[in-house]
Amino acid sequence: MTVLLWRERYQRAGLAGLADEACPGRPRLYGRDERDRVIALTLEPPSDGTTHWSARRLADRVAMSETTVWRIWQTVGLKPHRPETFKFSTDPELHVVLDNESSHKTPDVRAWLERHPRITFHFTPTSASWMNQIETWFGILSRAPIRRGSFGSVKELIAGIELFAATWNAGASPFAWVKTADEILAKAVRKRPAISESRH
Repeated sequence: MTVLLWRERYQRAGLAGLADEACPGRPRLYGRDERDRVIALTLEPPSDGTTHWSARRLADRVAMSETTVWRIWQTVGLKPHRPETFKFSTDPELHVVLDNESSHKTPDVRAWLERHPRITFHFTPTSASWMNQIETWFGILSRAPIRRGSFGSVKELIAGIELFAATWNAGASPFAWVKTADEILAKAVRKRPAISESRH
């Protein structure tokens, strides 16, 4: 929306002209429950022995149009027809380790987890991202190829990161903790009050 269009709407209708207008195009013909059902079915192997859902077969299953199924897939980035990016998990449970951010505690996320009991979230302690070993890797990655590098494009940056990662992985060994679990947890407990006090 340009300034000229806003001015035109104001001149035509005053303050009421600045309110949101109906969006062009066809209205969405599915609700949240229908969307969630399509996503859930897409993430489960079809019962007919095929390797993945097609939009047509899933549309028949949920009594929607094929176009609607495609739109739902696009909103969440699902591409079941791409074997290099889409794999079914046959594990009875899926455990996900996450930083302890407030977004994971929202009613929407909690409701989603209740509808998907095979998925379990595990959180690192609050304000303890330093405990995550991936932070060590990101620090190395930032210092080695990125901070002093010069990149003419995003493509060059990606190529530089991929080259460094391939070279690193050729001789890499697992990161090892240098402190015991008790020492690490004691540090987490000490850091929490200090952080709380600094916010007052």
